[in-house]
Amino acid sequence: MSAQIQAPRAAAMAAGIAIILHTADGVVLSLLMFLSALAPDNEALLVLQALPAIGLILTLVLAWVTFLVWFNRTTVAVRALVGDQDEALTDLPTPGGSVGWWFVPFINLIRPRDMTRALWRWSAPDPRDRPDAEPSFINAWWGFWIGSNLVSNFTTRISLKMDDQMVVAIMDGFVQILTVAAAVFAIRVLRQLTERVEQAAAQAN
Repeated sequence: MSAQIQAPRAAAMAAGIAIILHTADGVVLSLLMFLSALAPDNEALLVLQALPAIGLILTLVLAWVTFLVWFNRTTVAVRALVGDQDEALTDLPTPGGSVGWWFVPFINLIRPRDMTRALWRWSAPDPRDRPDAEPSFINAWWGFWIGSNLVSNFTTRISLKMDDQMVVAIMDGFVQILTVAAAVFAIRVLRQLTERVEQAAAQAN
């Protein structure tokens, strides 16, 4: 069993790069929106927004796919680490659930964070540390992620009814601040949870 345990280092790197690309794309688009609001008659700025707008969709899909691949592989690795411990297997998501729960309405507001916390608890390199306290950056990541999505949805709805593009640009700028914060903590989750699984796998192997 232990020989099959592999920490998802490559998947974590791919997800981190995708998150950075998506976040940077959003910042660029937000800046162009602000400049366009300052100079509403400048058609060139409107044209320039098209490229990052398309890139935002593409990088979002890339970020989702790579992150879920990493999350799934991390789940498989941690379940291999704990073996047949009933308490751990009850607490941990299944490989299918590690992906599926992200798409269940309302439940996906809480369950992904709980799955991440369970992965952290049961990937402790020293079994005597299980379960230990989860780090605060997991809650910080999830709080900023949910906050950025809620504010983004609100901003999108308001923008459809509001003619003042400057107000919309400022609100979008606030969304980007939340998104950047969520990205920073997401990358920290990727890096530290992967390192934790690597340490535990090295000891198990």
